[in-house]
Amino acid sequence: MQGVPEPQAALDKVKIIENNDPLVDLRTIPGLTFRDEPDYPVFAFLRAPVAVMLAEAARKIPSPYHLHVISALRNFEHQKEIWQSHYDRYKAAHPEWPDATIRRMTNKYAAPVDHPAPPGHTTGAAVDVVLQKPDGSFVDFIPPEIPDWTLTHTWTTKIDPEIYKLRMILVETMLSVGFSNCRDEYWHYSWGDSGWAVRVGKKTCCYGIAQSKEPAAGTAG
Repeated sequence: MQGVPEPQAALDKVKIIENNDPLVDLRTIPGLTFRDEPDYPVFAFLRAPVAVMLAEAARKIPSPYHLHVISALRNFEHQKEIWQSHYDRYKAAHPEWPDATIRRMTNKYAAPVDHPAPPGHTTGAAVDVVLQKPDGSFVDFIPPEIPDWTLTHTWTTKIDPEIYKLRMILVETMLSVGFSNCRDEYWHYSWGDSGWAVRVGKKTCCYGIAQSKEPAAGTAG
């Protein structure tokens, strides 16, 4: 499997040296579209250098495709809700599992909030993007409608060759501007957080939890 594993123990060893880069509104960037659905609102902010990288990626995506932002900044309470929803689903589906197993499975699909390394999306350094066609549809699998989560592994050979070719357009474009990719989720990219540091072999990173512009969980707007 290509890519670099990022176990939680490795993430927690990364020293965070916060540089306080400001957050930038991604909706000012040409060429981006956003997942503006009631159940999946996008709080379209990233740290300034990361936003610049995303803007460059948007310019490099070949026509007729666009970069579609699924998720960017999340506040800590929102991330906790996401983690808890995964935990509750596993607990209901597998009441025979010990708590340690439920937590381990949950952590595979939602970054935990009780470790020294903060979840990437809470830092303003991580973004989830996919390729969108002119008709508004997507060229690849997007959550939550995924029949088999191994299909989301970036370099899996289990997907149709044409889908793989288009996926690689996204991957190669994002990597070319400086992002690193989470090998288990082809759509997840970051720069400057703990996940990025582990993937590129650094012992420090520049972003901890950002001062979120996202409304508190459960509020409108």
